[in-house]
Amino acid sequence: MQNSPERPALPKGIAMAIWRWLRGRPQPDDDPGAAPRAPAKTAPQDPMSVSDMAPYPGDIRYRAPDVLSVSPTVASRALVIGSCLSELVPHYICDAFPAIATDHILYNHAGALPGQPPHPIADYDFQVIMLPLRTVMPESLYFRLRYDDIAGHEAAFRQARARLSQMLHGAMLYRQQHPITSFVTNFNLPQQNPMGRLQPRYDLRNPVYFVEQLNRALAEEIADLVDVHLVDVDQISANFGRKYLQDDLLTAFNHGALISDYDGQFDRHRLEPPVPISHQHAFRVHEFILAMCAEIGAMYRTLHQLDPVKLVIVDLDDTLWRGVIAEDGYHDATVTEGWPIGFVEALSYLKKRGVLLAIASKNDEARIRTLWPMLYGNRLELDDFASIKINWDTKSANIENILREVNVLPRNVVFIDDN
Repeated sequence: MQNSPERPALPKGIAMAIWRWLRGRPQPDDDPGAAPRAPAKTAPQDPMSVSDMAPYPGDIRYRAPDVLSVSPTVASRALVIGSCLSELVPHYICDAFPAIATDHILYNHAGALPGQPPHPIADYDFQVIMLPLRTVMPESLYFRLRYDDIAGHEAAFRQARARLSQMLHGAMLYRQQHPITSFVTNFNLPQQNPMGRLQPRYDLRNPVYFVEQLNRALAEEIADLVDVHLVDVDQISANFGRKYLQDDLLTAFNHGALISDYDGQFDRHRLEPPVPISHQHAFRVHEFILAMCAEIGAMYRTLHQLDPVKLVIVDLDDTLWRGVIAEDGYHDATVTEGWPIGFVEALSYLKKRGVLLAIASKNDEARIRTLWPMLYGNRLELDDFASIKINWDTKSANIENILREVNVLPRNVVFIDDN
């Protein structure tokens, strides 16, 4: 299936059903233009109904903000391989890659992929692989396992891990023909342990832990491959809230897909048709898919070094701590607790990632150096900064001197100040 950058009409089936309820308009058939159908029975209106759940851009970009992006994310063609869930990706990935065209290959079982993708593999900028959990962990593997059969659960995990390895190897067929950047998504964890909340958490008899260990095995296999990267969709689900996304509310957790009214089409002729789940429960699937695509876009930008930040320059007063410390002095821990220590933690991780740190502040340097040990001690030391300009010169002059010292271009610098 080939898709243009303009996000064409969705195919029939699961994707169409999801598209309908994303619009907040359950339809009687697969015609997107059909009139809305009234539910068979009324249900209490959820205060966060589907119609109220318009995506909030801040949520979509929560993990992958683009406020510092200057250069466009350029990719001409992508290949998506995977489960039914992956059918939705081509219709949303253009939000992260505005000019992209996408091809999709369904890969729900352990059979081989077609010998060649829709276009020559060299034409693709990257591929996205979404393995089906149901093939890795079929119902026959775990439905009838006795809870006291610990050895049986361990054997089931070994089988699941072998299936996972086999599926991953099969999905990498085209990469074996030609090097291609690959993004592999992990699995969403079940929402809870069905055996009960008092049962052991870190135990293979707990499906949450079982899938967690499959994710770990997947990460270990990917780590040995060149230019293959894990997309942690499970963490994205956790950011949004699993109850708004995952279909294990209705079906077996190994289905591993997103909640929708797809089942409703098979229940229309029941004597008591059920109320569609979208009339009872708030969903955030639309935002989740956009956030997943944004995550892939951010990873692609990092790999291609688009708009990299090499230096972060910070002010001090009301930026690295509360208040004007040279005048007020250090009174208690409230000066640095809360957002200041959170900011310092972020700076420490930037330094670990190889980003240079610098200070540009209009202040009394001797006074600041005296108070510094009381403020942050060994949590953040002045030696952690590649350049320090604490004086009464203009900040613009100080920043210019810092850039000259560390030999970094202005386009690769972020300056953080309260003013």
